[in-house]
Amino acid sequence: MVQIARTITFDLYTHRLQSLFRIGSKDARPYCFGIKALYTSHSISTMMECQNIIGNCDVDIVHTDRTLNMIQFANLVNLFHQRDVKRSKELMSRLDRMPKNFKDLDTVLEYAGTLAIKASVAHLEYTMIRELAEISTTHTSPINQLVLLDALTKLQDDMGWMVAHQLINEDMANHIPFMIVDLSTTLSTHIVDIVEALR
Repeated sequence: MVQIARTITFDLYTHRLQSLFRIGSKDARPYCFGIKALYTSHSISTMMECQNIIGNCDVDIVHTDRTLNMIQFANLVNLFHQRDVKRSKELMSRLDRMPKNFKDLDTVLEYAGTLAIKASVAHLEYTMIRELAEISTTHTSPINQLVLLDALTKLQDDMGWMVAHQLINEDMANHIPFMIVDLSTTLSTHIVDIVEALR
């Protein structure tokens, strides 16, 4: 379900970028390059996960308290924005401390490349969630839930860093996996309708 949510989120944002190209926005091109890289990574991950699932019929359903109400789109957008700013500042701080004798690109990338990638991903994900939060208020509930599921899994992927930088407290960090399971369970009843709507 998480992979479907992420695919639909990418699709919704791709449509948003398409509308920016139609109006001649110069800002759309860099986001297209970034989204292409993230979407490719997601596609490979999804294919590998599907390959691992084939033949495995064991399913565990976990029932949790409904902590999903703790999350609202406005809070998520703000959280993704704070993460974007902190990741960018982390990269800038690293570049400011870079020895001046680093002249070739390979050495610079080795020194700060990982932070540059993480800052870029944080910025792209913030831009996506900000724009999709605006769209999600006009769509039906399953679309809202898909965008929320994708956002929560992105937070979970970066949870250690976010807790260490005090963007999320430990109590909320402990609830997020249960919220993901709750959303996946709720959305699984709509999966056929969702897939059919995308055809």
